[in-house]
Amino acid sequence: MEQLLQELNFTHWTWFVLLFVFLFLEMLVPGIAFLWLSIAAAITGVAVAIISDMSWETQIVIFTLLSVISVYIGRRVIRQTGEIPSDNELLNQRGTALIGRQVTVAHDIKDGRGKVKVGDSLWTAIGPDKKAGEQVTVTQVHGTELTVEEI
Repeated sequence: MEQLLQELNFTHWTWFVLLFVFLFLEMLVPGIAFLWLSIAAAITGVAVAIISDMSWETQIVIFTLLSVISVYIGRRVIRQTGEIPSDNELLNQRGTALIGRQVTVAHDIKDGRGKVKVGDSLWTAIGPDKKAGEQVTVTQVHGTELTVEEI
């Protein structure tokens, strides 16, 4: 085993291959998991290309330290900027996207409560008394309840 460890010879190409392995894994795994290791592998590869006689032990230590540092900095940047921005502001807020939409009363709204049909699903509605089949407009959303008004 010691002889095998003595014969280990990491080159800059080892780190660049590892960089692409981490980037490939980043594409497969949700979130930002392997990006930080990719950055550490890239910097380690550049350092090994510059200092070609670096021992494999030193390379592992450098990679480990850079990994910890890049994860720490990455988490701080994400925490400071808040959530990762999305192209769709209403993502995971389906009800909010319904505000202003005209929907059909599915079950009579009596005493301020009933059901409306939105697409192929039924939502609890709060609003003025209406008969099934009439149209109303969604004005607010409270969880899974829609506040509706007359058109």
